[in-house]
This record gives sequence, structure tokens and C-alpha cells, in this order.
Amino acid sequence: MRPGSRVKLALRRVLPGAVVAWAISARDGRRLRALPSVGVEPGRLRRLTADNLASFLRDVRIGELWNDDSARISTVFEAIDVGDAVNPGDRRALYHLVAATRPLRLLEIGTNIGGSTLALTQAAATHVGDEAMITTVDIVDVNDRTRAASASLASPRTPAENLTLLGLRSRVTFVTARSGDHLRATEQRFDFVLVDGDHSAPAVYQDIVSALGVLAPGGVIVLHDYFPDKSDICGDGAVIGGPFEAVARLVRENPDLSVLPLGSLPWPTKHGSHVTTLAVLTTR
Repeated sequence: MRPGSRVKLALRRVLPGAVVAWAISARDGRRLRALPSVGVEPGRLRRLTADNLASFLRDVRIGELWNDDSARISTVFEAIDVGDAVNPGDRRALYHLVAATRPLRLLEIGTNIGGSTLALTQAAATHVGDEAMITTVDIVDVNDRTRAASASLASPRTPAENLTLLGLRSRVTFVTARSGDHLRATEQRFDFVLVDGDHSAPAVYQDIVSALGVLAPGGVIVLHDYFPDKSDICGDGAVIGGPFEAVARLVRENPDLSVLPLGSLPWPTKHGSHVTTLAVLTTR
């Protein structure tokens, strides 16, 4: 367990949840304000509109192929909302985005238990071709079998084992490192980046800056757990404010940068709704 997680757990044992959330938000706000401004290049981003995203998500052909690929994925990873995994509706949205934008090099920040990794990799295999490869970065070794045996996980297997069973293992490079450290060291350039690691505001700010630094021209950056105006769009009270705060600062510093929340998907996500916390960065 990370040191910060131990502190949060201890606080939750003695304080009401709302008080803990306020304290963490205030701390992250101070840390975000303390970060120096960093020049970024929004012009590398693919220019997208809400209409573009809607057409990606409603593409009938992609949907038909998703049905087949989802059935394959379900043989190793349950198509239900489990634990900390990205929910099934969001996994399908990521599949559609990859299928529509056809990136050759993909980067995932925050592997966790590999639900989104499977969706991204299968989409690349089906819609892009043999050259499509994925790098997925996490601060812990996600393929540690002891961790995979945890009862909180959706599968008794590691992400690498699930990919092997689907014949996709050779497409994915697993990196155990802090995302910023890896992105500063890599010489790769990526066409598609999913930012879903540490959700604190300063961490998301730095991850987006790093992602823009390794983005190929015309690339796409997708955010997970983006709650516009920190509102309870999912209706369960589980609002994560860090991504919104980070993006708000970046937009203030870079007027050409914009964010497009996906909003409501054509299929269910969780809690009986169609709402998603996925959002895409673009240029104005």
C-alpha cells in the first residue's frame, strides 16, 4: 500500500467521509497551485468536436465488431462492473475511440487490473493491424501473482496472463514506474494516450503535461474520472475532483486547449445510467 493510501485509510476510520474528502481536496489544491507553469503544445492534439465523438460512439460497424470482441474478452475478464476496474460501458467507449482514430502507438497511464488494457489492445488488434502496440504504465507490478490473487480483483489472472489467453500478449509492454519518470525517459511518441493513474490534481496536471510531451502530431488524449465542475454526474456521491481541477488550470494557462466530456453513452455504464466520466482533450 502506498504511504498516502495509509494516511487516507487512517483518516477515514476516525472522520466522516465528507470531511476527509474536503481535507484531501484542499491539500491537492495547495499542491496544484505550488506547481510551476509548464509550456505545452496543444497543437499536437487531434482537433475533435462533440459531433466527431458522437459519430465514433454510434458507428454501427464498430459496434458489431465490439459485440464479437467483447464476447472474446469476457472469456477471461468479466463484462461486469467489478472493483476498481473501468466499468464495461467505459471500456466499450475506449474501444470505439481506438477503432475510430486508429492509433499505431498507444499509451495507458494506470494499468490497475487491466480491464481497459484489454479493451484498448483488442480494439487495436481488430481495427488497426499487426503494427499497433501498447505501453501501459503503473506504479506497482500489476503482474505480481500475489496481487492478482486478491479477492477484490475481477480475475484470478494477471493482466499479462489474460492477454496471453487472448493471443494479444506480444502487443503490450508493461512498465512498472512512476508515469512521469517513464515519460521523461522514453523516446517513443504515441498516437493515443489514456490518462487514468493517480487522480490527485497535481498528478493529473503533470501526467497531461507529460502526455502532451510524448504525443505524436494528431494524437488523442483521453481522461478517465473527469467530473465537469466536480458535479455528481454518476449519482453515487463518488466525485473525483482532481482531473477537473488539473484540466481547469491547464486550460487557463493554454487558451487553445479544450476538453470534451463524452457525457452520455449510447449504452449503459453503471448504476443503471449511461453517464461516463471519460473526456477527450482537443484544441479550439
